[in-house]
Order: sequence, then C-alpha cells, then structure tokens
Amino acid sequence: MYKTTNNGANWSLIQNPGGAQNMLTYLVENQNILYAGTEHGLYTSTNSGNNWVQASNGLPSIPVEGFVFRDNFIYVAMGSTNVFRSTDNGLTWQSYNEGITTGVLRSMTSGGPYLFASGEGVFYIRN
Repeated sequence: MYKTTNNGANWSLIQNPGGAQNMLTYLVENQNILYAGTEHGLYTSTNSGNNWVQASNGLPSIPVEGFVFRDNFIYVAMGSTNVFRSTDNGLTWQSYNEGITTGVLRSMTSGGPYLFASGEGVFYIRN
C-alpha cells in the first residue's frame, strides 16, 4: 500500500494492514481514521497508515465487501449475509442483518433515508 502527502507528486510505501499477504478490498477515511477492508477482516489506523489494528470487537475475520458512513454510524458488509454497525467510530460492532435472507453481499450504499446492500438480490432498510 502507498500513500501521498502532496497530491500524488510522490508516493511512499506503508505497511499493508494485516501483513503483505492480506489483500486490500476497500480503503476509506472518516474523521481522520483509515478503515481498510481486507480478505481477513477490517483494520483501522489513526496515524495515516503507519500502524494498523484489526477491528475485532464484534466483527469476524472474514472478507469485507463494502462500507457506508452515514451520520454517526459506520456500516460494513462482510462475507455472505453479514452487515455490522458501529456507533462509536469502529470501537464496537453489532450485527445489523434485519431483512437480509440470502446471498453473498458485494456492495453497500445509502440514499435518502435508506441503506442498501446488494449481491444475490438487493436488500434495504430505512434508517
């Protein structure tokens, strides 16, 4: 993984979350915290990616398929029918699977008052 501090003029190599063999699936920033979704779970960094900690308080170590930041909530889709929600910037997570019945989730988004998860079907919940 690489980072830039000058709009892409130069790039520097930083440590990959979970080690070199851990494939990155998503990388997003919210409130100065980096969230890295990998094939082995979710990792966070509070120092621009210099160090990473695996988010494990309520989350399994399975592939991350999508992120949504909405108001004061973080949602993450993982594995098959798993959606988790955090209300404290990712310190703790709760299962949030109401209405998801089948299929492997591949993406998430939000629009208006709705949160959408898709894969083998489209599921939504009104927030």
